[in-house]
Amino acid sequence: AMVLSNGTDEAEAQVAWVVAAMRRNGLHVRRSYKATKNVGKLLQDAAKMRARFAVIVEGGGVATVKDLTSGRKEQVPIGDSGPRLGGAQSGGSQVGDARSGDD
Repeated sequence: AMVLSNGTDEAEAQVAWVVAAMRRNGLHVRRSYKATKNVGKLLQDAAKMRARFAVIVEGGGVATVKDLTSGRKEQVPIGDSGPRLGGAQSGGSQVGDARSGDD
């Protein structure tokens, strides 16, 4: 999976945490260090790298998971273990863990 930011400062601040959380869950995850904030260009780069998913961190504890094979997108909460990608494959099931209520 490729993790990107939507370009806001809040989302940029969450990207490293999301990458680390997803790696702790055993996923092969990369992030873009390009200076551009053009999400379309970053998605093209992810597809060229043959990433299966792109996780676009939106800020506010939310991310958009895009299946780069099917084009399906789903907005998900970023939980304590990062966003989960399984629901984007099956369509319709929840793909994020809700954070505990004490945040």
